Amino acid sequence: MKVQFAEISETGNHYEITENSWFPDKAIRRCAPIRACLQLVRENDSTVTLEGRLQTGVRFVCDRCLTAYDLPVDVRMRLILEYVEESLLPLQETGDAAAGPETLDVIMLAEPAVDLGDILRQQIFLSLPLKHLCRQDCRGLCPRCGTDLNVKTCNCLDQDDRSPFAVLKKLKKS
Repeated sequence: MKVQFAEISETGNHYEITENSWFPDKAIRRCAPIRACLQLVRENDSTVTLEGRLQTGVRFVCDRCLTAYDLPVDVRMRLILEYVEESLLPLQETGDAAAGPETLDVIMLAEPAVDLGDILRQQIFLSLPLKHLCRQDCRGLCPRCGTDLNVKTCNCLDQDDRSPFAVLKKLKKS
């Protein structure tokens, strides 16, 4: 859903988004309906402030135990969208000024329009954890027999005789 800056009033436009055509279904499996409430306010001809909240749920497979689990996503955002002429974009990106905390939520746009689907997609990806764990203390799978160590324990880890380094223990004793 693309919104032109000229369509946004200075008092603000409110958008409720429940359709999911923008959602990255190939990269993330959704398990709950999408609900996004966004407020766009035009500050001037080239600047728009976006505030809002995005809620949904995604399904992942745990990186340690391979169990499927659902993760609720609740993202609150406040972004400043600035239209910068295309000829000035390279200068903005390679400027000498270092990016500080005040510029982290500024998005430079090549046209005076914002693609809300693109913004929401970015916010979902940024909110997801790098490591997908069903819980913080997940013990994973046994490397020998594949038993889920969260459910039951196995005796494989107690048996050091099968290790290729077991021979070294015997050398150390003699």
